[in-house]
Amino acid sequence: MGIKGISNVQEGVKQITGISIAESGQLIVRGLGDRYSTTTLNGLPIASPNPDNKLIPLDLFPSSTVQNITVSKVYDASAFADYSGAHIDISTKENVTDEFLNVSFNVGGKFNTLGRDFYQMDRDGTLFKTLSLDEKIYDMPLLDFDEYVTQNNIFRTTFDVDKKTALPEFGGNLGFGRNFAVGGQTLSLLASFSLSNETQKLDDAFYKTLEATGNVQNDFTYDEYTSTLKMAALASVGYTLRQHDRIGYTFFYARNASDSYQSRAGVDAEGHNLWGSNDITHIYTLQNHQLNGHHEFGTQWQLNWAGSYGKTGSEEPDRRQVMFTKDDAGNLQLFKLNRQETMRYFGSLDEKEWNGNLALRWKWNENNFLKLGFNYKNKSRDYKATRFYYNLNKINPTVTDIYDTDGFLNQENIADGNVTVQRVMQPKDSYRAGNEIYSGYLLTDFYPVPSLLVNLGVRYEISKQWVDYATDGGDWYAERRNLDKNDFFPTLNLKYTINDANSIRFSASRTVTRPSFIEMAPFLYQESYGSAQIRGNDELQNGYNYNFDLRYERFGKNGDMISLTGYFKY
Repeated sequence: MGIKGISNVQEGVKQITGISIAESGQLIVRGLGDRYSTTTLNGLPIASPNPDNKLIPLDLFPSSTVQNITVSKVYDASAFADYSGAHIDISTKENVTDEFLNVSFNVGGKFNTLGRDFYQMDRDGTLFKTLSLDEKIYDMPLLDFDEYVTQNNIFRTTFDVDKKTALPEFGGNLGFGRNFAVGGQTLSLLASFSLSNETQKLDDAFYKTLEATGNVQNDFTYDEYTSTLKMAALASVGYTLRQHDRIGYTFFYARNASDSYQSRAGVDAEGHNLWGSNDITHIYTLQNHQLNGHHEFGTQWQLNWAGSYGKTGSEEPDRRQVMFTKDDAGNLQLFKLNRQETMRYFGSLDEKEWNGNLALRWKWNENNFLKLGFNYKNKSRDYKATRFYYNLNKINPTVTDIYDTDGFLNQENIADGNVTVQRVMQPKDSYRAGNEIYSGYLLTDFYPVPSLLVNLGVRYEISKQWVDYATDGGDWYAERRNLDKNDFFPTLNLKYTINDANSIRFSASRTVTRPSFIEMAPFLYQESYGSAQIRGNDELQNGYNYNFDLRYERFGKNGDMISLTGYFKY
């Protein structure tokens, strides 16, 4: 990565054959998307700041902090079995061989965005700040809220839209590493911080919703203006105990925040000609703590242990929407057909995950070993959403500009009773979920003959996955979906060395693909008026994958390699 001038893990991984990075940042491995791969940090699972995705964005890890990246496109029994695409393990630097201080800075912009008009709905502060409401607004009885909202401006933003000029994008990274001699041992310190922003204008986009018969339900075109802030920090401390013993602690923090404004025009399912404003803010945060140790006993025994705690937050604060109807003459009026056209939405998702690894390895000679290990994972999630609907039936303002709404969508009209705000907290808008996995594995590397390496392993996983939810009109968390499975996952990896320049590899394995929490329950989600409604399925089961790879490798001079791979997955 250093030779090629690669600045982060994502840029490094996409150099590998069979791996590509989608525009959204998601990893595609041999045509398989996000759900089929997995990422770990120092061998421990690490969640994505975006709970809708399984994989953490790889551009969060600057290359200055990375010791190596291991990409396994075939399964190994020491890892959790939920991948068929690739397992990407990011190892941070442990003992800093060369002290370093790296500083980088970049500036740029997109041709269709830089210097152009850029629209943004009223925002309270910057993307460094997460907007929140006073907790008592959620807790107070509904009658008390109806009175409270007329006397207090509970929202610190309006529906107004400002026009600005798109400025250049900036980014930078600061990395530091140094060793210290402490009591005859080595204390290794490593730290990195990166920060960047992006602006993106999207012109003349559209989406349609169609029935199976081909009838168009919704047909909207839109212009979208998105601001994004990415921030990541990593710190690592390592300490040697003896010549072959080491303990370490690693902390990782990430914050991805985006704000998207859409100016949308089109026709809904009832044939209304509409034009409106929609603003969506997503704020994803992740903090991960890891503690690990490596111990050697003589020349034959090794013990490795590790544990981690991760906390993920996904906030959708103050999603706002206001819709207008347009008559044949082009005149605008507030759209009042139902309460969902002018609204605010506050959604919050919190996820916690514990992981533990323990592995004992015995080498009976230089190239042959037997490994016994245990893994534990416990993940829990809590999601809730609140909607605030605006009843506008008592006002009929003259609308000349959808960007200027403060003249009628204001606290004065709410206080006078001309506009009423209704708080809606339905049981179906919340759910709780969890996943617990106990697993053990046994694997071996051995050479039955000098030219043949055999990696043979088996893994047993006890998985308990559940979601507590409410059906439409049901009580809070009244329904539970359980998905409990006990599975064996065998794997066989062979490497036959024909000579120094030629080798053949073969792999066969069984792995699993589990449904995500939101897919397991009929929880309804809709991001904006007229957009698709997404609902889970409480009858979903695990998917099981059978993977076969055959690979020929030829090594040339100067480290060159030519390979030919065929693979089959069912």
